Amino acid sequence: MSGYREFSAHRSRVASRRRLGVATLTLLLIGIALAVASSGLAAPPTFIGPMNGIQTIASTVPKSGDVNPYGVAVVPASVGDLVAGDVLVSNFNNHRNLQGTGTTIVQISPSREARVCSRRSNRTSCRASVPVGSD
Repeated sequence: MSGYREFSAHRSRVASRRRLGVATLTLLLIGIALAVASSGLAAPPTFIGPMNGIQTIASTVPKSGDVNPYGVAVVPASVGDLVAGDVLVSNFNNHRNLQGTGTTIVQISPSREARVCSRRSNRTSCRASVPVGSD
């Protein structure tokens, strides 16, 4: 019987040491995590952080009511009615918000003036021809 008691006591000491080791390791990891969090080693701020204000420049919704501005491009060089620096916005949906049925491209100038540049339904256009692949 004394062998069993010795074995049981040994098992109890091993289990106690294991629990103590796990508790020590847990406290150590918590301490490291708190030290890192409070030391400023967090990720650096993002470049977009200061840009938290919203300002409306122009509406992309023309009189036809087309919505869902989808494609956006900046005009690289002046050609016809297209002026370098203007932004072209393609409205993907029509006034009923039906997918892919929008007919307008809106041209927005840096001075915040918006006008319809192209309308598919009545064949009006920006009166400009830009070869594909040109710079």
